[in-house]
Amino acid sequence: MSKLNLVRFLSVILVLAGCQQSSTNGVLTFETIERMEYSGTGKLFEEREPNLIVISRAVDVSQIGGLFTPRARNELANLEYEQFFALVVFLGKKQSNQYSVQIREIHRAGSKVSVHLELTEPKPGGAVGLEITSPYHLVKIKKGGLGNQSLTFNLLNQNISLAKTTYSIP
Repeated sequence: MSKLNLVRFLSVILVLAGCQQSSTNGVLTFETIERMEYSGTGKLFEEREPNLIVISRAVDVSQIGGLFTPRARNELANLEYEQFFALVVFLGKKQSNQYSVQIREIHRAGSKVSVHLELTEPKPGGAVGLEITSPYHLVKIKKGGLGNQSLTFNLLNQNISLAKTTYSIP
């Protein structure tokens, strides 16, 4: 390879490397494991306010797994935790149906992770059932460069912080 071609090749590599998303910033892709208005097990997340839990080891599933359907518990039990972790957002205990929570986007900037939500509430004057619900959205996220560090997760609805927690991802 001539020196000119080598310089061109290295220039292309440098340009492409510059286009790559930084391992500390950007949008994190996720895949839904389960999204429910009810737990499907009869057990409810007892807190009334929105919250999130990070599941980074199979042993974590036994502590909160009763909140999810058997299918979701099975997927969590078989998740490759060396490559992935799970995140569940709970809307909180509600006194009627028609509530839901959906993770729309997850962004990372350094050690801060913003979880953008879409919340649905009953329409004023609309018909609602009076059953107690506990909506949640459970997702898996590829660790990529997220392992072996402490991250602060911030739940946001229309850029308003609903909950914040710091968690160490092994």
